[in-house]
Amino acid sequence: MKGYIAFSSLLVIAAIVLAAVLSLGLFSLGEVQMGYSIRKGEQALFFVEGCLENALLRAKESSGYEGGVLNLPEGQCNIIISKDQENWTILAIGSKQGYSRKVEAQIRRGCDQIELYSWQEVE
Repeated sequence: MKGYIAFSSLLVIAAIVLAAVLSLGLFSLGEVQMGYSIRKGEQALFFVEGCLENALLRAKESSGYEGGVLNLPEGQCNIIISKDQENWTILAIGSKQGYSRKVEAQIRRGCDQIELYSWQEVE
């Protein structure tokens, strides 16, 4: 009878330890996936910010710049421009590896120069 109680206790303890180890393994896997998603999201943000920088350079070069599709080696962005005389809002929308981002800049465009008033990621 004592052997039966000891064996049963050992099985219960082994089951608890196994459950704890599996839980930690699943938790670690979730952390790895979350880290991967964060990294890919940041890469998409850097890409879209590069698109917006390109659009700002084109806006500086020409007051007639209207935006449109911007093809870069890393991917494709859509540039949407709203103009109110010298005040422009430039929105860059792009995605990289399934992660999409939008970044908006508000500028004042004068003669051959631009003044940046805001730069932010938008939903």
